[in-house]
Amino acid sequence: MKKFFKVFVSLIMVCLIVTGCGVDYELDSEAESLFVAYCANQVLQFDANYYDRLIEVTTTTTGEETETSEDETETTTTGSSTDSTGSGEGIYSFDTFVSLDDALSIGGFEFEITGYGIEDRVTFDGGAMSSADGKDLLVLYVDVTNQLAESSNLNMLDSDITFSAVVNNSSKLNVQIWLNNVTLNVFKGDFASGETKELMLVFQVTEGTDVSDIVLCVTKSSVTQYVNIL
Repeated sequence: MKKFFKVFVSLIMVCLIVTGCGVDYELDSEAESLFVAYCANQVLQFDANYYDRLIEVTTTTTGEETETSEDETETTTTGSSTDSTGSGEGIYSFDTFVSLDDALSIGGFEFEITGYGIEDRVTFDGGAMSSADGKDLLVLYVDVTNQLAESSNLNMLDSDITFSAVVNNSSKLNVQIWLNNVTLNVFKGDFASGETKELMLVFQVTEGTDVSDIVLCVTKSSVTQYVNIL
């Protein structure tokens, strides 16, 4: 009953924020999708089997205690009351593996996992992503290539494709949601003909975890397939 009350209050608060004072907000499709993801996270955080998947974006300006360079945005993964490394411990087994390209099957695009890394901080042009205290970032690097003879748009943000990962056959991890076009799971943008972009899939693991096995789980149209990473 207490959990239901918290969920009910959260929904009321979201409704008041969106509709309060009679102000109409016009959102484009990308902003609307991100808002929906945020609202879902706010409600589902009261579910003991759900783990925080949003990455907190913090920007700083001159005069504050912490500063970044003018062209750099610092992000830190949010913590939660439960272990954000995954939805539970157990033993997982997989009989069949496919390539990421086959699992996604998006016409005109080729997807190739080029490597992985375990870092406490990842930098890229114009920004950086940092892990939460006591956590490390597990980053899968993915090359995405437009194979068409013309420019093409890739819209993962509005697709029904979801990602998770299993580490060491025991911990299932939720992919992190981040708002910049560097993470594959929420990417939305144009590719020139033949253009390749390096994107990422980011997960959190407990700091110091000895990773010996990684399986990427890709769900599309309610069908899950498995990609062997390590």
